Amino acid sequence: MRGDQIRLDLDEIRPIDVFDDRSYILYVRSGSDFQNPDELIAESRRREIILSAGALGADAHLAFGGMIMAAGGQSAIASYEGGARQIAALLNQEADVFVGTSQVGMQYVQNGDVLPIATFTPRDYTGFDGIVVPNVVGAGYPGSAVTGGGFLSVRAGASLSGLPGMWRN
Repeated sequence: MRGDQIRLDLDEIRPIDVFDDRSYILYVRSGSDFQNPDELIAESRRREIILSAGALGADAHLAFGGMIMAAGGQSAIASYEGGARQIAALLNQEADVFVGTSQVGMQYVQNGDVLPIATFTPRDYTGFDGIVVPNVVGAGYPGSAVTGGGFLSVRAGASLSGLPGMWRN
C-alpha cells in the first residue's frame, strides 16, 4: 500500500539561493523500464510517476518534481517513514523512483538492487565505484528551479525588495 501522496506545485515557491550542496541521486530498480531520465520522463507524460519519499516537500523531492514538471510530465510523492521503508517501497514496486543521498543508496547500488540514473547537482556524481551518474542539466535533461541541495525559498509572488542584492534576481 502506498503512503500519502502530495502533488508538487512549484508555482507556490520561489527558490532564491543555495546554502549547501548535497548529492541527491535519482534511483530506479535494477531492471526497471527506466534506465535513464529520458525513459522516465517519457513515461511521466503518459502517467503519474510515484516517488518514494520521507520528509514531504524536501528539496530532493522538489528537485525531482521540478524536473518532471519542466518536461511536461506528472509526479506524486508517496510518503514512507525512514530511508529503509522508502527504498523498500521502490524495491517492492510500490513506487517508481526514489531520490536520496549517495549514502542511502550506496549498499543497494553495490548489491545491484538499484540503479542511479541522474543527480540533481551541478556536476556528475562519481562516488559509486566506476559509475558516473550524470547531472540532469549537463546531460540535457530538463532542469528545474530546484536542483538539489539546501535552498532558501520564498512564497511565490513575495516582494524581494528587503532582501540583500544577491537574492533579488
